[in-house]
Amino acid sequence: MEKTDYIVSDQEIMDGIPVLQGTRFPVYIILEMLDEGFSFSEIQKEYPFLSDEQIHGAIHFATECVSLPLAA
Repeated sequence: MEKTDYIVSDQEIMDGIPVLQGTRFPVYIILEMLDEGFSFSEIQKEYPFLSDEQIHGAIHFATECVSLPLAA
């Protein structure tokens, strides 16, 4: 599975907020926790259903979003 396959954005699910595929778990929660200094294992302690691959997918998604060219 590609890293981008872990994240979906569907207007019918949480008004289009990017979430982990098959869940209603927002990507921004993972990113906020990483920003606050949580390790993968600490995040997984809070949310045991998260895999390393899903966390990496959230990081990859954020990286892709900020590397897109801005519309002129």
